[in-house]
Amino acid sequence: MARRKQLTEVTKTVFHIYFRLLKTAPRSKLLAAALNGLAKFTHVINLEYYSDLVAILARLISDELIGARERLLCVRTVLAILAGAGDALNVDPAKFHAYLYTCMLGAHAGKTHADSKIILEAVTQICARARRVSPAVLQAFAKRVATLAPQLSHNGALASLALLHQLAQQSKAVSTLLEADSEASGSGRFDPTLPSPEHCNAHAAGLHELCSLVRHYHPTVRSTATAVMKGTLPQELNKMTPSQIFNSYDGSEMAFKPSVPPPKKGEQIKKTVQHGWAQADLKAMCEAVESGVQMVISER
Repeated sequence: MARRKQLTEVTKTVFHIYFRLLKTAPRSKLLAAALNGLAKFTHVINLEYYSDLVAILARLISDELIGARERLLCVRTVLAILAGAGDALNVDPAKFHAYLYTCMLGAHAGKTHADSKIILEAVTQICARARRVSPAVLQAFAKRVATLAPQLSHNGALASLALLHQLAQQSKAVSTLLEADSEASGSGRFDPTLPSPEHCNAHAAGLHELCSLVRHYHPTVRSTATAVMKGTLPQELNKMTPSQIFNSYDGSEMAFKPSVPPPKKGEQIKKTVQHGWAQADLKAMCEAVESGVQMVISER
């Protein structure tokens, strides 16, 4: 009982620091750490604080002086709250969905690749409450995840494919996008530049990006893309979350999965060197010069 009481006091102190930081110093460098903590421990926050917390995070998203990564963390925190006990709140997540939908095109395999993990975690929270999200929004995020996958590294592409499969399992509307004749059944025209996922007509789009992932340089991405197109997922990825897949296949620490097989001992590759002439005229001129030169050296 003493240990539980002490743990409760520590938790109250930590959340007091988080809330005070959000209200008094939202542009501090500690904002990212506070948002990560709130997203991880949303299940222990009292329900009476959820409304104020969501309102504060909604204001932070509109603050242009805050970095793009911190604003993505705000969106992920709000969606984590709504996916948990905060689902009972009367909060319209359209603003957070629109901001996340717009930012997804900015993640790529370069400088912003670390942001892709936050994006995938935020979409996972949307998938967790798929029954309360409209089919049009789920289809828009499924199309956006498929667009995001080819421009990420192999670990991000694998996590995107796993998330796409998860969305297809949660929503029948998303599973229709995987069908070959999905464009024929949709009315209207898909507009990827529209900032609203609700009105971009994603039901008229097809997941053509999977065809390019079938020819990916990573063997696991190729097999996973082929399996997702058939409505399944490889066994080694079936019990892992997209975040776990992202970390497990991360090659930034030079740990490749699957590992690169070492060369066999005693195996020597014979190199054959063949010379050729790119221009026939140059060959004829060189042969004429060579035949016209006397290479006999007489001894005196």
